Amino acid sequence: MLADWNEDAVKAAADNLTAQGHKAIAIRCDVADDADVEAMVARTVEAFGRLDAACNNAGVQNVLAETAETTREDYDRVMGINLRGEWSCMKFELQQMRKQGGGVSSIARHSVDLSAARNAASITPPSMACLAATPRAR
Repeated sequence: MLADWNEDAVKAAADNLTAQGHKAIAIRCDVADDADVEAMVARTVEAFGRLDAACNNAGVQNVLAETAETTREDYDRVMGINLRGEWSCMKFELQQMRKQGGGVSSIARHSVDLSAARNAASITPPSMACLAATPRAR
């Protein structure tokens, strides 16, 4: 299962995997929206029977700007996707995994190159918060 807010892009990626012989479905999902995330998990279970593993790696950076130049709207969008969205994914994935007796949910936020965002203050807090929360998620 692949999910993204960009429906065309995620469909193309799933089609590519399917063409290579893999079973893949594309789901349009805005991880900042709990209803979208809950529906994504439900659709995954509907298609595959269960959810055994999840790698959450959604993340955005609206504008590369210094803190003094960042708008509240930009900051809230980044936090909504990069922090709250990651939490929401883990929440609904873990609920499903508990129902079925197990599974693994992880965040790939460690793949973010924080040094590349020296002046982009809005990306660092959610990235670090996700890193801190991952080992304790149950």
